[in-house]
Amino acid sequence: MSPKPESNALNALQDKFIHGLYQGEIANVEALICDSNKLSATQHFDIYHGSMLGNFTASLRAVFPRVLAALGDQFFDALARQYIKNHPSKTPILDDFGEGFPSFCEGFKPLHDYPYVSDVASVDWSWHQAFHSCDVSAVFAADLQNVLGVDQANIQLGLHPSVSIIRSDFPLYSLWQFNEQENASVDSNNGASFSLDAPAEIVMVWRQDYQVCVTSISLPVCALLTAFDEGCSPTQAFERAFEQLWLEQKMYDSEEALAAELSEAWSFLLKQGALKRL
Repeated sequence: MSPKPESNALNALQDKFIHGLYQGEIANVEALICDSNKLSATQHFDIYHGSMLGNFTASLRAVFPRVLAALGDQFFDALARQYIKNHPSKTPILDDFGEGFPSFCEGFKPLHDYPYVSDVASVDWSWHQAFHSCDVSAVFAADLQNVLGVDQANIQLGLHPSVSIIRSDFPLYSLWQFNEQENASVDSNNGASFSLDAPAEIVMVWRQDYQVCVTSISLPVCALLTAFDEGCSPTQAFERAFEQLWLEQKMYDSEEALAAELSEAWSFLLKQGALKRL
């Protein structure tokens, strides 16, 4: 059954109003909002717009506190307004609104001189996702020894749903740490510092119980995570990681040195609870 004409007209009015809220202006506002004794239709609309803008900006501030610390209040709020204008929410869940914020930062011209901001935003968003990720039992070393038995080398493993890997051309973990201290109002002279000329860093974000963790990881850890993300067994993951780092990137002096680092990486993942059984 096709919608009634009245329903179509109402939907069109609602769409026009919502579009106007995001753009900050609306043509013929008197057709949508009535004047009151104290306020005009335009003033009523401005109140609606200001309330929506304030709520969305506050949400972005809460989800991206290290970006806020890096840019400062004024710059961040201007960035947030542009994001809100160009990315109308597609979900009723406010926590999901910032999903496109890191990629928006990457393409935002005023941030051209701050290319690392989008990566910091990616870490913030991964932290947010890890905090809200579903509870799944992680696999630890004791599980492999006591439960999985002799088949542990061939058991299929995947990443815990809270795990994210952020690759960067910048010293991303150092940047994130520095801005985390700024966000917490810690005197940066007594804490971490960084230089953009420092080596690039890969960041891993995950959750242990109720605590979200962030750290830099080595190439062997990253290679194993990438393999496990494809549902590999430990044996397959070692083979793929070894092939990538030894044959493709040729980054190690000997096969023994690489094997030792992969073994350490495997122990690290089990200790941190970064994997789950498929």
